[in-house]
Amino acid sequence: MKVFVNGELYKAIRSIEMLHEVLEDLRIECKKENKILQLKIDGKYVNEILPGQTEEDIDLIEIEIRSPVELVIEGLIEGINYLPRLLEGLNESSLSFREGKQNKGIKLFEQSIDGLNWVNHILVGLDVYILSMDQFQKNSGNYHEDKAGFEQIIKELMTAWENEDYVLISDLIEYELIPNLEKWNQHFMQILDQLAGV
Repeated sequence: MKVFVNGELYKAIRSIEMLHEVLEDLRIECKKENKILQLKIDGKYVNEILPGQTEEDIDLIEIEIRSPVELVIEGLIEGINYLPRLLEGLNESSLSFREGKQNKGIKLFEQSIDGLNWVNHILVGLDVYILSMDQFQKNSGNYHEDKAGFEQIIKELMTAWENEDYVLISDLIEYELIPNLEKWNQHFMQILDQLAGV
């Protein structure tokens, strides 16, 4: 079992107990330096090592230590690169529902759900920084209103999904969700510009 910290080999770990000690030491160090530790086990982000997991269960541990601003900047860059693909998939899903191709629309929408959860994850992470960025509110429209709008659209989409109301899903995607996500693409670029000066 190998442990990498920020892409560099940290040390070989021979036991889960040793891994717990290393993680605890790194977390204490992160807390002192106001940094955030992200843990990936065999390529998947996790919060903790699962109870009962053994050293035989794990091949690779990747630990990323970043400042909060670095994590936000990375998330924004990923968002700016990813949102156009998400928008394309949502648009295709909406069109498939409109054309009566429910199976194709369902498949495309299901693929988009992970992307929407990811966008929501970024928005939750941004909340802390937006509150301290007075200029953002003045220069970019209403962040909080757009976030509340996104959350409301997602609730309505999930209700329509549970009710298998594909016409409503198509309408919500086309007339509400896509325009909202296009605003987020602009917000992400504006926030990134402001954070670049931090």
